[in-house]
Amino acid sequence: MSGSIRSAAVPPILGALLGGASVGLVESLHVLTQAFGTKDYSGLVQAVLLYGGAGLLAGLVLSVVAVLISVAFQEPPEPARSWTVAWLVVFCGGGLAVAEFVGERDFSGGAALSDADRLGIALAFGLFAAVMYLFTRNALKKTFFSFLLHPLGSVGVYLALVAFTLLFAVGTMINNRAGQDVAPRPIAESLLDRPNLLMIVVDDLRADGFEQDPLLTPTLARLTAESTVYEQAIAHSPSTRPSFASVLSSQVPCAHGAIGPTAVLPDSVETIAEVLGDYGYTTGAFVTSVDATASFNFDQGFDTFRFLRPRWVLRAGEAEYRLMLYDAIRRAWERSSGRPTVSDRYYRDAPRVSSEAIDWLRRHGGERWFLMLEYRDPSRPFVEHPELARAAGDPVAQASGGSGSSGPSAEALYRGEVGWMDRGLGELLAYMDGRDLLDRTAVVVMGLHGTTLDAEPRRGAGLSDELLRVPLLIRAPDADVHSGRRVGDPVRLVDVAPTLAQLAGAPEGGGWQGTSLTREYALRGPLERLTLAESRRGAIVASAVRDGAWKLVDGGAGNPTELYYLTDDPDERDDLSRRPGAAWKLEEKRAQLATLRETLCVGPVQTHASQRELTVEDCVVLRRLGYQEGFSERCRSH
Repeated sequence: MSGSIRSAAVPPILGALLGGASVGLVESLHVLTQAFGTKDYSGLVQAVLLYGGAGLLAGLVLSVVAVLISVAFQEPPEPARSWTVAWLVVFCGGGLAVAEFVGERDFSGGAALSDADRLGIALAFGLFAAVMYLFTRNALKKTFFSFLLHPLGSVGVYLALVAFTLLFAVGTMINNRAGQDVAPRPIAESLLDRPNLLMIVVDDLRADGFEQDPLLTPTLARLTAESTVYEQAIAHSPSTRPSFASVLSSQVPCAHGAIGPTAVLPDSVETIAEVLGDYGYTTGAFVTSVDATASFNFDQGFDTFRFLRPRWVLRAGEAEYRLMLYDAIRRAWERSSGRPTVSDRYYRDAPRVSSEAIDWLRRHGGERWFLMLEYRDPSRPFVEHPELARAAGDPVAQASGGSGSSGPSAEALYRGEVGWMDRGLGELLAYMDGRDLLDRTAVVVMGLHGTTLDAEPRRGAGLSDELLRVPLLIRAPDADVHSGRRVGDPVRLVDVAPTLAQLAGAPEGGGWQGTSLTREYALRGPLERLTLAESRRGAIVASAVRDGAWKLVDGGAGNPTELYYLTDDPDERDDLSRRPGAAWKLEEKRAQLATLRETLCVGPVQTHASQRELTVEDCVVLRRLGYQEGFSERCRSH
């Protein structure tokens, strides 16, 4: 009897073990294909181990079922059938879950898959299971593959798979591509009179979260007093990767194409780092967002590029972070751990980023350099900093209206995180001050996009000003130049790269769409006074056009169009798109949006509406606005 129980119990465990490992291997290979060039094979090892362990647990359950069947029928199930069924249950069950997870993340932009998509995936797995059942069962019964029915056979294959993936993973588990440093180099004679360039980009930094109590943000207060402050700076996307890509490439998202969940920044774009590097600058970058790593080609042009990886659960790397099973483990850990007390599990905080930057400056501070730093402290989840609140006279508690039983408000926590970012930035500037670097450096501080603090999200297809309007300030090497100057005209983040190139005396990059901020607003052309912003959710691309007073949001794919008069309605509460009196402005803004799409969306990705038919009304409005180039043929018949 014990022999029968053993023969019934063992095959399901072995089949499920390899079924789980197979799911992990397939998913990790998919993740690897999404990486631009990191070749981080450590995800293969983690996938085989994690999914193999999950398969082993499922196998134990299936083993109990097989034993119960054996007892009920007084005969153990056929080993080949039992092994095959266990492998298919785990592989197809896990595969269905992975397919839905990957489909929603990589192809639907976070939106749930349609019923038709789910049905199609289920049918595909059903057909696969039927074919594999016949093939695998027969192979296990009649060929040398029968060794898999024995513990040494299946376990040996699993261990061989682990060893094989380890061979690929050696040397890639710690550092991202382009993490190397370069030898110090002398300053080119043409750059002796040019400044160093420091670009600080901050995720989720709202325009209204920038200027705070000087006790909480003394560094930002100092920079504001010594800089030109652009009060109407607009990002081109509410998401990190496309917005960051627009800063680096001086192109809007539909031109550079790095807007989807798996999209990379193409080699065809010329980044500010490439321009400055070719001109003689030593270039370095330290980022802490998984959306802006070398996997997505954000390292192009940097002599030193380092992704400061968070201390993810199970010491995961960038490749493992994208696995479905790891994501489930991470989320379960986050739910069980309550409010985070340190940020290292999610991103490296500002003091750590500044520390890395200071180490880099110790090696390269005597050169002519361009350094880009990314801070993520204002990003969720918010971490409370009571020591900062005490040092600043408890402005965080004041912002929350006192400390209630529910704890600080989201706004209070957010303000505290901005204060913590300020502390890290202050440490960097103090180091530069002490070595006479700051007065030889142009400093740019900007938000990549804003964030929502309200319980109720506002309208605007994810393109509201609380997500798009960001801080932007530029401190000249001589702090007395333009100190405290404020510019109320709308500017765009694509204008930052041309500004840095002009400060360096370098030529602008090919395909750049921005205009140097040193150029007076009055001298800009009609298109240069408009900002195009985009957001993507699955196949739906929403876009917006904004000037200083008006904003049009096109929800895309049949979603409603919204129109706001920002001068009187800065919070975008009153949609004027259906007001008869605003019909003329609605048509004008639609024409402007069509013009921007036609003119700017000329890169790797073409938006779905850029080639739409122009009506007679469109052409009349375009001619009235002075837009002729690119539309003469399409408007000739009108």
